[in-house]
Amino acid sequence: MANSIHLDKLSQGVNSWNKWRVENSGVKVDLSDTNISEEVSYRRYKHVLRAVFPMISLLLALALNQYFLQPIGKTLNQDNNQQILLTVFSSIVVLGVYIVVRLTLFKLIAVYIFDLLATLNLNPGKVDLNGFDLSYADLSDSRLRFADLTAASLRSANLSRSNLSHSRNVGADFEQATLTGACIDNWSVDSSTNLKNIICDYVYLEEGNNPECFEQRRPIDKRSCFANNDFSTLVETVSASYDLIFTDGIDWKTFLNTFQEFKGGYDDKNISIQAIESKSENAFVIRIMAVPEIDESEIEKIKSSYEKKLYSAEKSLEFSNEKLEFYKGELKEKRERNTDLYRVIETLAGKNQSFEIVSEDIASTSQNIQTLLELFKNRGANHSEATQEVARELAEQVKSDPSAIRKLLAWTADTVGKATVAETTRTIIRFAIKMATGISVP
Repeated sequence: MANSIHLDKLSQGVNSWNKWRVENSGVKVDLSDTNISEEVSYRRYKHVLRAVFPMISLLLALALNQYFLQPIGKTLNQDNNQQILLTVFSSIVVLGVYIVVRLTLFKLIAVYIFDLLATLNLNPGKVDLNGFDLSYADLSDSRLRFADLTAASLRSANLSRSNLSHSRNVGADFEQATLTGACIDNWSVDSSTNLKNIICDYVYLEEGNNPECFEQRRPIDKRSCFANNDFSTLVETVSASYDLIFTDGIDWKTFLNTFQEFKGGYDDKNISIQAIESKSENAFVIRIMAVPEIDESEIEKIKSSYEKKLYSAEKSLEFSNEKLEFYKGELKEKRERNTDLYRVIETLAGKNQSFEIVSEDIASTSQNIQTLLELFKNRGANHSEATQEVARELAEQVKSDPSAIRKLLAWTADTVGKATVAETTRTIIRFAIKMATGISVP
């Protein structure tokens, strides 16, 4: 059974604990057969209460004196005997009220508030043993689920039958530690974890339904034990963890797509996301579990590939926005040119008169078309845009005039001398006929 004094020391923090270990190097640390997470959390609560309750007691005493004792004293008459009795009686009452209120506050703070913190996952029962010196300590049958043992020293510690499931052991030193019968379900180790010369006959890979009843024994045969270095080989085969750190937030869709692409190059069982930790509003740590043959530099490619995809997506979005603005500008200019068409025609034909493009002969019609074409070009339209605008106006004028359409068809026929009609004029007439009638003229 764990030594209560040692648990108290452990709950005081890494600096106090490591200093105590140095000053008491000959003491055999006993933290066996206990739920260390719960015990340390409970003792830390007690430290908080010891710091808070003297102030609460002082405030309570001042309040009772102000609102209870002084009013009683003012109501006393001058009879000394009666005053003495009333003073004794009131003192007893005040003492009783003080005890009841203090115990009630203790219950409220120690139970309900701390339970609320646990419910809100502000204190989920995890114990922080980061950097603790636990070398040579007796941790047999201890429960260290979800313990943070990062950079902790567990050299020659006895961890027989301990529950190390979900513990974080990055940079921890287990050299010559005893792990026979321990459960290492989903524990986190990497290349910085020292597993040299581990003493271990067998381990369990799963907790089971009951955290104290482990499953998946290795070696499977209960009559067999590990040979030299078999445990280290097993751990390396089971998994290794790698942390990807993001400090500027994460585009989750892009990251998951990147991760799936990377994972596609390996067996699905070889790589997975073990945990996602939120360090602050925009900072995240994503822990990747993979077999050791996948080098850490390969895992880092997930982040670099993600950043490239994110940069490409951002640039694509910027380009799309710029392209959209350009097209909006183009559309606005075209609309303005369409609006100006009638003004152009009014300028040519005179106010309140319509400008007829089609005349009696092809030469006059061609001249009108060329005049409109040049006007649109002078207003900023390119040749193609000006051609379409003139063709559209010509189509509007002739679509309800069969005789005008017949003229246009005749002027595009092969019987008309091609030298008398410019190719641009011929093209505009063809466009106008198609817009007005749907007939394609060769």
